[in-house]
Order: sequence, then structure tokens, then C-alpha cells
Amino acid sequence: MIKEIYFKEECEGIYNGISKLEKAVSSTLGPNGKTVIITDEYGKPYVTKDGVSVARKIYFKDPVENIGASLVKEVCELQVKQAGDGPQPLYSKVLTPNGFVKISDLKINDDICGTNKSIQKVIGIYPKGQLKVYKLKFSNGQTVECSENHIWNVNTSYGVNKNLTTKELLDKGIKHFNKHGECRYNFYTPNTIVDFSKKEQILDPFLVGLLLGDGSLCKTGSIELSLALDQKYILDKIILPEGIKISYTEDLIKHYLRVKFSRIKNSGPTMHDYVEQIGLLNCKSNNKFIPDNYKYSDYDSRIKLLDGLAETDGHINKRGLLEYSTISNKLFNDVRELLSSLGKQCFSYLKERKLNSSYSNTSIYKISELQGYKNGIKLIDIIETNHFEEMMCIKVSNPDSLYITNDYIITHNTTTAIVLANAFIQNLKEFDSNDINKAFDEIIPKVIKQLKLNSKELKHEDIKYVASISANNDLQIGDIIQQAYNFSNIVKVEESNNLEDTLEMVDGMQLDVSYMSKRFTNTPKEHCELDNPNVLLLDGKLEDLMSFKTILEKVSSNDESLLIITEYISEKELRKLESNVLSGNIKLCVIKTPGFGPIRKDFIRDLSDFTGADIINVQPGKQYSPLCLGRLKSCTITKNNSLLIKHDEINVNEIVNNLKTLSENKELTDYDIEVINKRIENLTAKASIIKVGGGSEIEMKERKDRYDDAVLAVACALEEGIVSGGGTALRYVFHVLTSELIKEKNKEKDFHFKVLECLLYPYQTIVCNGSKPKLEHFLFNENIIDPLKVTRCALENAVSIAKTILSTDTVVLNERTWS
Repeated sequence: MIKEIYFKEECEGIYNGISKLEKAVSSTLGPNGKTVIITDEYGKPYVTKDGVSVARKIYFKDPVENIGASLVKEVCELQVKQAGDGPQPLYSKVLTPNGFVKISDLKINDDICGTNKSIQKVIGIYPKGQLKVYKLKFSNGQTVECSENHIWNVNTSYGVNKNLTTKELLDKGIKHFNKHGECRYNFYTPNTIVDFSKKEQILDPFLVGLLLGDGSLCKTGSIELSLALDQKYILDKIILPEGIKISYTEDLIKHYLRVKFSRIKNSGPTMHDYVEQIGLLNCKSNNKFIPDNYKYSDYDSRIKLLDGLAETDGHINKRGLLEYSTISNKLFNDVRELLSSLGKQCFSYLKERKLNSSYSNTSIYKISELQGYKNGIKLIDIIETNHFEEMMCIKVSNPDSLYITNDYIITHNTTTAIVLANAFIQNLKEFDSNDINKAFDEIIPKVIKQLKLNSKELKHEDIKYVASISANNDLQIGDIIQQAYNFSNIVKVEESNNLEDTLEMVDGMQLDVSYMSKRFTNTPKEHCELDNPNVLLLDGKLEDLMSFKTILEKVSSNDESLLIITEYISEKELRKLESNVLSGNIKLCVIKTPGFGPIRKDFIRDLSDFTGADIINVQPGKQYSPLCLGRLKSCTITKNNSLLIKHDEINVNEIVNNLKTLSENKELTDYDIEVINKRIENLTAKASIIKVGGGSEIEMKERKDRYDDAVLAVACALEEGIVSGGGTALRYVFHVLTSELIKEKNKEKDFHFKVLECLLYPYQTIVCNGSKPKLEHFLFNENIIDPLKVTRCALENAVSIAKTILSTDTVVLNERTWS
């Protein structure tokens, strides 16, 4: 492999790339910032003022310039999400909506499969040169090859989720021995359900599953299906293609139904034609397979396909799990892949039949779906090989930074937002990196301290200004968010089918509790969102789900959702619910009852009044009816809290009035009155729902992103306060600290001046864009304000990228990158 080496004096291209990226991104800054036109993957243009979107689309033909731009994007995106690269060999496979492809064949904007049924975009591709290959082996027989720097999303044996490199996994040790000398494994990769784009299907997936199991697909003779006599009910579930009918005869001696498919009329496609179109005509039992249009189709189609397979060559055992048999090696592997894509784990093996068996000498493949696997798939070995391979890594748009690699193993990658660091890099590139790091360590803590001294608490009337500035100076967004906060401090943003943005005021109770398992989440932001959920409210512990079998079956069969509120749930029962959620059998979430001691009892009563649910004190062996369930309009559970929106049919006025009367009892202690008032506050709490519209889906999603950013900015401002906006906060700090430097007898003060001069960059950029904020520090009266937290994080991450790039002395490019 040919290599090209660039030393520091030849690395000007890196700084050029950074400068060009900065110019494009900074043009969007400030109230007079310019819009940027970007084309999507189909060449269709769209307009944005979002610096993150602009930066993500920038790539240069010059490889050295591209390295500079990529480094800025890659490291500075830490402001939103911190993650790392995951180099893999070029022949490694990544799952896409149409099946697995080699990672080397991926291009920018290609669709790939993310976690939780999401479809994601490739937003970055980075060749990494030749790296040593490591092999990771898992308990289900899967193997993945990667580099030592590859980042894995893993669960520990204690259920804690972490991101660790291959090297870190090796250093920590993948297994240990307990006091009994038994081997225990330390890490697991989480299970996930993936989804694919919906495919055009000639035959119904359920029928295809039946034909793959017990179908005769020969060119000669009729297309037939053999079923047991007690499987006559299956005939009612079959959806036939146009112009096809079925007839059957009963063989009472052999105990089976012989089902034939034939044309209704003498013209039109035959069943042979349909089977040929999907590629299965003339397949024998030993070479059947699942066509790609069915194996990589949407979730519901794959569930129907699996149902058909289970009715023929498989069965559901007493534990509700699939057991499947086939003599086709290809179908065996396809069924295993189908189960993996549905989030199901299985044990599989080849069963050799005894010689001269009365049935057949042919070996048979067995698949058994596994129950449990609460933490995912065990990592059982890491092998460091002695050979090297060309490797690359990708960036994906998935907010949880995860995508699917070989054999449905989840892996991690970087996805982040941009922070401008060009000022530090361009102004300090001529200096020694050791001096730069020392100056940063001395100056930046003083800058942050001064920012905090100059910050103010966010006043309620200033919310719209923080929101507007965060939303690219969109005053309409700022006004609506201000209205939302006028009504409630609980604000939620949703998509809408309308053209206009609307604000809805609802009764909403926010609890300081989260989901009991991350596996209940169903959005890219790791939230669990349920519409019109039933509510099961328990006073005590949940240790046996059988008492609620009727309730769970009702919720599942009606395609409804369920919120379970309980003080405690056993590990065993929690894993059962996780498994059913991951497999798509039911939509639910479990949260902990808020409060403690006597207060918990009060909270339970309030939740009962708020939801209409009966309070259940679980009695072993008793079967509970769905009549005990309550109802919510919706609920959103995040890693920090739970937002419950009251159903319109529930009325709490009488309960609230009773509590108000009770609070007037003069014999109560101050503490008792405080508890009652808190209960009244919970029952009468309000929430604001902003529903974002648009003339098209692209417009609506772009506006929703800005609303999300604005609500987050307000949350940051409420958390840490606000500082003067328009770059003037950092400009003011520059004047304060340089004044102090002048008074000091510091040998390095000239160099410190250089560092501090970079703080002027945001203000100068906004001025260049055509807007000139007043020079005074205190611009609060001008309604130009920024959240302190945003300014602080921007500064810290700018320093981070500057340290990285300014300490770079050599660039080595392989032929693939520079030729």
C-alpha cells in the first residue's frame, strides 16, 4: 500500500479545510446571518440557517483539507454528543433497508438500519488505513471483526450500559470466575428490533411462510400445501393472490389436509406464475429459502412471515417460544436472521439422524427461540490476530449513535453537532503545542469563572428572546415558546399534520421518576411515548405477571399500550416484559411509584384520581380484570422524568376541592399542609404541547428541530442562567482579563493575550454578517441573550478541538485517500 506523508510545514491544507468550513458555517450566525442552500441525496435543494446541517454536508476534494474539516466536525460535535470512531474492515457488513452491504460500498446519504426500527443516514465516511484485526465472538455463534479502537455499546452483567473500545474490553477482561469456580461473562451487546422499507410483495407473507414450511413448489403438478387435520383454521387466515382459489381434501388415514391452489378462470396468472415471480418455483425441501423481499421487508410483514413458518415446520411451545426445524441450510440461516431482526435470540444446531432411520437419513437443522437474555448477547471471546486490513468507519445520523453490523450486532459511532473552533486554531497554529496547552489550562478556567460572575437568572419574560435566538432569530418560534411557558414550565414538542404551528394547553402531571428499563424506549431520543395508554396502578410489589395475564392479553390483542406504575418489579418479571416489548408483542412501560414512606400512599391516591385506575394491592394467585385499568391521553417517559397527560374523561375537580377544604383545617401541622398543597399542585398541573406544522414534511421536520433546540436552550438558561448575547459576553470577558494581564508581571502575558483575542471571534463574525450589537457588556435590556451553559460548552469544546489539531505534526494518507 502506497503511503503519502505530510509533515507540519506541509499541512497547510488542514488549516485551509478548517477555514473553509468556518466560513460556510459562520455565515449563518447572528440575526442577519445568511441562509445556505443544500441539496439532499436526490439533488433537491433545501434552505437552512442551521450551522450543524451546513457543516455535515461539507466535504472537500483535497484530502488534506478534508482531514481538517472532518476533525473539526468530529471532535467539536462533542457539544451535543460525545462518542468515538469505530473502524471496521472494508469487507465488514452493515445492515441497510435492503439487507447487508459491505461497509466499503457505503456512500454519504445512504440509508442504513438503526436501532428501535429506525432508518438512518450515513453522514460521514472516514478511511483509517491498515489496522490490526480483532475478532469478537458472541454466545450465539456470531463473529465481528474490527480494530482495537472500535467502540462497542455494551451492557455489563449488572445491566449498566457503557460505550467501550475493543481495547478497553480486553483490558477490563471479558469474563471472571465466581467463588464456586464458575465462569461468568462481563459484557453483552443489547438486543434490538430493526425495520426495513416496505417491499412490493407478490404473495402475502403469511402464505409464503406456509409454503416454505409444508408447501410443494414443483414446476409439474399443482402448487400444494400439507396441513394437519386440526389446522383447518389456517385456511381462513390465508390471503390469496388475485384470480386464485383453494380447494382441499381430508385424508383421515394420514391425518392431513391436502390443500391445492388453482385459477378461478382459465385465463390469468397461475399459482406457478406467482411462486416463480418470488423465486421459489421448483424449490425442494433441502434448498428452500426466504426471498429478500420478505426477509428484509417491514416489521409487520416479517411478523406475518414468521407466523406462517411457525404454523408449518415450527410450533409455539408451552413457554410461548418458537421451535423450528428444516433440512434446508439456506432456510435455516434465513430463519435465524429473521428472528435476529425481530429482536429475538435463538439457539440453533444441526441434528444428525441415525443411520437407516425409519423416517430419513437427512440431517435436520433445529432452531429454538430463547427466553431471557435480559442484558443481550454474551461476548465470550476477543482474539487479537496478527494480520492487518484496510479499515474505515462511518458516522450515522442516529441520535443514539448506533447502527447494525454483521449478524445484527449493535455497534457505536459518532454523531454530533458543530461548535466553531476556527479562531483558536488559526491564531495559535504558529506556536508550540505545549505552550498552547499550558495557556489554555491557565486562561480558560478564568474565562468560565468570569462568565458565571456575569450571568443572571433567566426572567420569565426573557424566555422568548432565548428561544428566538436559538431558533435562528425566528420570532414566531420565540413567541409560541413564551406562550407555552406562560401556561406551564412543562413544554413538549410534537409533529403535526397542519400547515400552522399550534399550542395546546393540557392537564399534565410531571413525576420525578424514569422508566425501569431503557428497553422500553421507542424514540431516537431514548424516550418512551405512549398514546392513550391504559394505566395499571399497584400499591406494592409486582412479582408475578400471571395475575395480570388477562390485562396483558387484552392490551396486546387490541393493539393498545400500557403504563405500569409500581413500587417494585422483580428482575424476572421485568425481563419478561422487556422481551415482549422488544419482540413487538406489546407496547408498555414500567415506572416507579413516586415519593417515599407515607407520601407514597398519597401519590398513589392522587394517581388513581388522575388516571381513574383502581389501586391494586397484589394478592398472589388472584386474576385481575381489565376493569381495574385507568387511562391517560398520552405519556412521555424520559431518563429524567415522566409526563402524564390526563384523559379528557377524567375529572378531578371534586377531589381538588376536598383537598383545599382539608388544607384549611387549623389543627394540621405546617408539614401536613405542605403535603396537601403538593398534592393539589400535582392534580392541577398543566403542560404545553407545541404542535409543529409545515407545508411539507421536510419543512415541518426542519422547524421541529428548531423548536427542539429552542426549548433545550430555554432549559439550559433556566438551569445555569443567561449571559449577554451576540458574542458580547466573551468580548466583555476579554476586556476584563486583558486588563488584569496588563497589571501583572507575567513573562507569558503576550501569549495569553493571543489566546484571549480568540474570544472576540463570535462578536466579530456577527458584525461581519451585517449586525452590530452594542459594545457594552450588559445587553440584557436589548433582549440579546444566550444561555450560559451553551456559551460555556461551546468554549470548552473549541479548546478541545484546538488542542487536538494544534498538537498534530504529521499526516499519513494511504493511496485510497489521496490518489
